[in-house]
Amino acid sequence: MRALALVFVTGCMPSVVQSALVETGDMSATYTVTTGHDGTNRAKATFRWVTGEASVLLDDGDRVAIDGMAVGTETDHDEIYGMNVSPAPDHLFELVRGTDAPIGHRVISPQPFTITSMPFTGTYDLEATLTWAPAHVGAKVRITATTTTPGCTTRTLATFVPDTGSFAFTGADVRPSTAMDELPGACSFTLEIFRHEFAEGMTSPLQFVSLNANHFETTTLALH
Repeated sequence: MRALALVFVTGCMPSVVQSALVETGDMSATYTVTTGHDGTNRAKATFRWVTGEASVLLDDGDRVAIDGMAVGTETDHDEIYGMNVSPAPDHLFELVRGTDAPIGHRVISPQPFTITSMPFTGTYDLEATLTWAPAHVGAKVRITATTTTPGCTTRTLATFVPDTGSFAFTGADVRPSTAMDELPGACSFTLEIFRHEFAEGMTSPLQFVSLNANHFETTTLALH
């Protein structure tokens, strides 16, 4: 059993702690598989020290593997472990602590969907409904309108609401903020539907395991 040490930085709890200092039973893991309209399949793993509310950086022989491949951090000094994965019904995440047996959990791949409404074009008086199929009972969706058009503003239209397969919005929801006597300019947006599915790893030496499957699709919105 590892000796648990508490690390303090200038009297405060650290934001990141080395895994050698954390007991397995005081760690949580978040395993995520995200697929997209662009054909990407990305798997990520993160770990938390529950008591200290800090991210865990794997060290001292601790490591994580996804589908049998050892995974490093995404960037230097990062606590996110990620890699591209091949399409598959599920993906195996394994945390190995020293010479102990791997602690494995599988994430079922996200269910894809297709946007069934046409790209949107109109004025700021537009009333429209974004639709997609199939809907997935129990999943939640986030809908955003992102833009790089000068003077226009990226908006979050829905923050993880139940997936019903449709979402009504208006041009006013993305209207730029302007003076009362000015008309907003033309804006072009990418509408993204990001669907999130969650499950809990029920049996594990870890205190908690979150299993997440995400899929996203996009369409366009042009207003004037």
